[in-house]
Amino acid sequence: MQRITVSMMSALSSSLYLAAPLVLLACGADASGEADVVSEAHALAGGGHCAAGLLHNPETQQCAPIADRRAEAQRAAARRPERLPPNLKALRGTADGALPAPRAEARAARSHVSVPDHVPGGLGAGVSYKSGALPVTESSTLYTHMIVYPDGLGFDVPADLFTTATNRTEKTVEVVGWYREASVHHIGIFDWSCSATDPCAGGQTVPSWIWTRPFSDNTCQLTQMADGAGVNHETLYYANATVSTASGWENRVLFWNYCTSQWDLEYVHAFTGPQQDCSVTGCGWWGPIVENFSPLEDQPFPQLGFIDTSLVHDGVTSLLPPSETDFNGPPSTWHLCFIDPNTSWSTSQIPCGASTTPWTATLTVTSNWNTGYCADVAVHNGGTTAISTWSVSLAMNQSTLTSSHSANFQATSAGQYQVTPLSWNANLAPGATTSFGFCANKTGTNYTATVTTP
Repeated sequence: MQRITVSMMSALSSSLYLAAPLVLLACGADASGEADVVSEAHALAGGGHCAAGLLHNPETQQCAPIADRRAEAQRAAARRPERLPPNLKALRGTADGALPAPRAEARAARSHVSVPDHVPGGLGAGVSYKSGALPVTESSTLYTHMIVYPDGLGFDVPADLFTTATNRTEKTVEVVGWYREASVHHIGIFDWSCSATDPCAGGQTVPSWIWTRPFSDNTCQLTQMADGAGVNHETLYYANATVSTASGWENRVLFWNYCTSQWDLEYVHAFTGPQQDCSVTGCGWWGPIVENFSPLEDQPFPQLGFIDTSLVHDGVTSLLPPSETDFNGPPSTWHLCFIDPNTSWSTSQIPCGASTTPWTATLTVTSNWNTGYCADVAVHNGGTTAISTWSVSLAMNQSTLTSSHSANFQATSAGQYQVTPLSWNANLAPGATTSFGFCANKTGTNYTATVTTP
């Protein structure tokens, strides 16, 4: 897995611009049937200028290329037949937070997990936009690092748990981190602009999920980032945009690719009709939030939240200060791990910075010679319950893998491997240890590989 450590940025530029017409790298057929939509690109935000086919990256303070990955994203999602989460519109459309009874019964039937009748805590912890603040009439883009867990939260999530945000527009698109049970740890796209006049991909004529796929499919779009307390987290950096065009509006989603140093365009939907100014009417009111649909007060979830969020609305950059946003604190049993009002924050049920992963991995070099070396990795279950599987991320640094034993080695990117057990060493009782090994050729002085657990 790609792991690149970056620090919180100290400042954000207001010069964010996508020139028209947009010239994409690796252009291909749009799986949603909108291959020509992006030729009518207007400014994501005014103030600065990037050449055609480039988009500003607030993290690097530079203009960066855009690669069209929409068809690829649709294919990746299609390979994953997992169920979609419930319709956010239905969940948020009930006055008391109750799940509609037929939907609750359907979810219970297909997941075999008890579904609560109500949504605990409403929208949950996080940021909400203040009435009268952050007007949008032409364009709005939310930039943020979402804290993610590609291997899950470490326990069976009893019902859906989301990390999500709007970009302050009425018919917004949401990038959603989704956790459910032990096996669902996905990124998804939900679009509020789908209509009979302008259907979304798949013919969706009401606000709908577009696709979901595992975080682990996004290895080059994940990085390690330090929060305000100095704790590193796996994050996904994205831009969630709604912009006016000559023929109406477009919703767009772009993920930053750390392998190629460019934006991956993952989704575009064009639609017509007016949009309300949500600063006046109150629509699009939730910023980055943790939205839970189950009683998580007693569940040991790790830090969830967002780092370095900014909202660029009609050319003005906001770091979401208290004058423009409110912060809805987490339940009393949750920890507020850090908050930089209100651009960065996280909440956790376990001690902040702790891990729910019960296993640890320790690398020992067993032999070393001029051009290569061999090493063993001990995997230890330090928890109080047995585990049925484990995984370890292996970064080769300045060496190349030549052989391995006692585990499956799957390359995730150049010099990066995800190591998983064989059938005979997957199960570990409390206190038990197993091991795997490998040999490698040296390509530099920093040749010793490093191992990390989720």
